Amino acid sequence: MSTTLLVILSLAALLVGPMLALVWSRGRAWRAVIDGLSLSLVGGICFLVVFPHAIEVAGPIGFIAIIPGMLMPGWAHRLGEHWERTFVYAGMALLAVHAAIDGAALTLPSTSMGVAVIAHRLPMGLAVYSAASRTAAGQRAGFTAVGILIASTLVGV
Repeated sequence: MSTTLLVILSLAALLVGPMLALVWSRGRAWRAVIDGLSLSLVGGICFLVVFPHAIEVAGPIGFIAIIPGMLMPGWAHRLGEHWERTFVYAGMALLAVHAAIDGAALTLPSTSMGVAVIAHRLPMGLAVYSAASRTAAGQRAGFTAVGILIASTLVGV
């Protein structure tokens, strides 16, 4: 698969997320489905892939890294009420760096890496749009955040 096609597909996948969010915002049931699916997928990947790999690579010291990683989401959620804007900006900066790295990964000769990047772009676009659009700026903030990811991806390419 060509690099150009992979880049176009990854950018399109980022844009599908906000479109789905606009459709799903009409019903609370969809939000619950997406939240449950996201939690299940992230938890499953962590417990079945990331944790065993960390322990295999780092040995027992891997547990030391796993514990804060398990506690951080809860801490962030509790602090989020007071620091929401700060978390959004910090998260956006980190996701922009992540998107640039994804862009660089799309140029690798491995098609499987490109497919993996594309596969996680739809939920990434959905999550970023949803989080940013909850701010006072609404949909404009959501689309701006996704635009930042698109620009960062192109910088990485």
